Amino acid sequence: MTEQTTPTEKKDVPSRRGFSAEDDAFIMWFFYCCQYSDKNILTTALKITIRQAYDRFLEVKNNPILKDRCLNYVKNNLFSFKPVPISRLDLYYYSKIKRTLNILDQNQIMEKFPLLFHPAISPLEMHKKTITSPDSLNLGIEGYITETQQSVEGLELEPFPGNFADPVEEVRKLMDQQVDIEQVNIKKEIDSLIANAFNDAPPKTYAALIGQFCIHYIDKAVVKIGRNSPKIKVDIDVEDPEKNDLSKISRHHCTLFLAKDLKFYIKIFGKTIIINGELFNQDQVILMKNHDIIDIGGQPLIFVENQEIMSKIRSL
Repeated sequence: MTEQTTPTEKKDVPSRRGFSAEDDAFIMWFFYCCQYSDKNILTTALKITIRQAYDRFLEVKNNPILKDRCLNYVKNNLFSFKPVPISRLDLYYYSKIKRTLNILDQNQIMEKFPLLFHPAISPLEMHKKTITSPDSLNLGIEGYITETQQSVEGLELEPFPGNFADPVEEVRKLMDQQVDIEQVNIKKEIDSLIANAFNDAPPKTYAALIGQFCIHYIDKAVVKIGRNSPKIKVDIDVEDPEKNDLSKISRHHCTLFLAKDLKFYIKIFGKTIIINGELFNQDQVILMKNHDIIDIGGQPLIFVENQEIMSKIRSL
């Protein structure tokens, strides 16, 4: 007997390839929010390979209809679709920091090293999971290394470019050289961006926020930063749907303003922001200095004052 439904009933009908809205939400949540977690979380639940899951992720990401269906299912809050699992790598970092730096306060560890841990992970839950002996921890890491070794078996790997008598030292030297080269190149690029920031700026430009793809000019004393929506219009929209999780960027995230002392400050109205690697929370006001690096929801920006104009203003 065929099941009858009324026109007002909306069932979660699978797509032509067999993925329901819930399946798509699970896949998008995994790759956007916890891509460093154990892949078995995804493959076991949906009974598909990680390759199939990634292909579906790309299909939903690039298909507006499927993307809207997924966002509607999670009520535009993909970040909170499921609790973020704590990976073995998270536990290793946390335990290593706790023992090496002798930091006992779990909240202090998460705040001091915000880029190492997922922002949705509870410090207390992390702390509970790491109350274990060093032997147990090492056993878990050894298992992680074994899995990694098994995953590369059969691959045509390049020969080790160093001295096997002391491979650790050789690898360290190679890594240091590579880091030095990268840091020099990045510094050159940043210096060039800063030096040319105001070449095409409007006449009355007090400062600029240099992003990855554009320069936001500051030509008034109060500038709202966040993401545009039907309810709130901001002066600088830092939303980048291709790279940023929208749940990390508030509609009115923060305000950059020029105060009576003729210095620039940022006040946080939404979620946290990171300035020069330090985490700041809602309602905090931070003095901005020339060339400060700001991270708003994963979007890096360099704050640069227009020295020519600001020096004249401050000398009046």
